[in-house]
Amino acid sequence: MGLTRMILVALAIAAVAFVITLPLRTLRVTPGDLAMGRSLTRINTTTTLATAAGLGVALWAWFTFPTIHVNATEVPGLLAALGPTLAGLVFLSVTAAAEATWRRPTGAQRAAHLTRRPLFSRALPWATRALWAWGGLLAAALVTFGVIAEPDGRSLAHAPGTGGCLIDGVPVPCDGGASGPFPGFPYGVPMLAGAALLLTATLAVLHLVARRPAVWGTSTADDDLLRTISATRVVRGSQLALGASLAGVLFFAGTTAFNAGWWWAWAAIVGAVAILGAAFAVALRRVGP
Repeated sequence: MGLTRMILVALAIAAVAFVITLPLRTLRVTPGDLAMGRSLTRINTTTTLATAAGLGVALWAWFTFPTIHVNATEVPGLLAALGPTLAGLVFLSVTAAAEATWRRPTGAQRAAHLTRRPLFSRALPWATRALWAWGGLLAAALVTFGVIAEPDGRSLAHAPGTGGCLIDGVPVPCDGGASGPFPGFPYGVPMLAGAALLLTATLAVLHLVARRPAVWGTSTADDDLLRTISATRVVRGSQLALGASLAGVLFFAGTTAFNAGWWWAWAAIVGAVAILGAAFAVALRRVGP
């Protein structure tokens, strides 16, 4: 039943993404649109629709997954843990649909810039660094927490010592027992797979940006600028999804570690807040000519 529910959720998300991309078909840049303005309008519309779709799924996941779908899988709350990844994939799906609809030049006489394009369109460095930083830290955190988790993979053993542990704010002995929920491998393996899928999808969209037709009537420099803007916005959205996933993992690990009496609990909680703030700062940074 859990797998069936996840498939239904994925199909619903795909349907929403498809419906949202329909307006993009009316915003194709044709050979008659020689100015940069029309191209920038199309890119801005793509970003707006993709962001709205991604945030919509994120809000849906935030309010419904932890309650209605908490037992949708064999691991309680796994679907909620995958919420940021699902939102990022919707963002990329809408963007990919938009990039695939750029119209090629038509007519008896056509022209194109003779220039070598990279396999993947290059985003601005600050966005790319954030993407790979959150991805690397997420992988490191999930592997680390998976190793230190209890054999059930969903709890953390109480810290040894004489000071006692806190369970819901009540001091208890630390001689045994465990606290949860903790992001061990039952959560970590699906989240790692989701992060890998998100990074792969990001590279696929960057490939679409690199291979989309050049806007006829623009210079090579202007066309490269348009691709850089598109690529940076793609990476900007993907890093937010990874950053939100990483922040969630650190937060739940930190709160569980706090209840179990471990010294590093506050560091994880503070790190979660800092990373989420940094990811939003990167996502909100202006990208334009």
